[in-house]
Amino acid sequence: MKRLAHRGYSDLFPENTMSAFEKAVNSSFEGIETDVQMTIDGELLLLHDDKINRTSNGKGVLRNMTFKEARQYNYNNKMDITEQIPTLDSLLTLLDSTDKLLNIEIKDTVSSGLEEKLRDVIMKHHMTERIYFSSTSLERLLNMRALMPDSYYALIVLRGYKKCKQQVIDHHLDGIHSRYSYLTHEEIVDLKSRHIKIGAWTIKEKEQYDFFKKEDIDFIFANGLFEEDK
Repeated sequence: MKRLAHRGYSDLFPENTMSAFEKAVNSSFEGIETDVQMTIDGELLLLHDDKINRTSNGKGVLRNMTFKEARQYNYNNKMDITEQIPTLDSLLTLLDSTDKLLNIEIKDTVSSGLEEKLRDVIMKHHMTERIYFSSTSLERLLNMRALMPDSYYALIVLRGYKKCKQQVIDHHLDGIHSRYSYLTHEEIVDLKSRHIKIGAWTIKEKEQYDFFKKEDIDFIFANGLFEEDK
């Protein structure tokens, strides 16, 4: 079971910042999970929400901003640190010399042309075998798969588990990344029988961690490491 740092090592540093990513890289996490969006002038930046309001001292919708506008704010998520919003390129550069995995969540509200930009940046870094794509949007995943057919694609389940599972089956996606509460022992057994890879998010309790480790699923997404793994 691989452990992916959810928005970087976000227990200790502001989520989706270079400090959080650097801490994750220098820990025993096997990989990092992050969220990609595109500015109005075509720069790929890493942010979970549509708006920058929650995690920065600015306001506004990221996809309506220029790169310069987005970079003028402090993305410290109310922590005592100064952080600019990172580019995808800067994260890939950090990972270049490592063996860490990267799960890129493509937001369902992304701007037109993001998938092509994403392909180009990843190809530049020669990291296709270590990049996993996930999204709550089946359309985004299929668009990305048309551009990079050999990569890993997983549907994220927020709600409506049965419908999402059927979409994964019908469209021959590689995996399902589900809210952990949907993943019972019986569901895990069924998904494994269908050769569907399984990711559980966001794992915060040791009891949850122990359950999924025993079930031997493929991935968990966690904000920090559990004591035995530090």
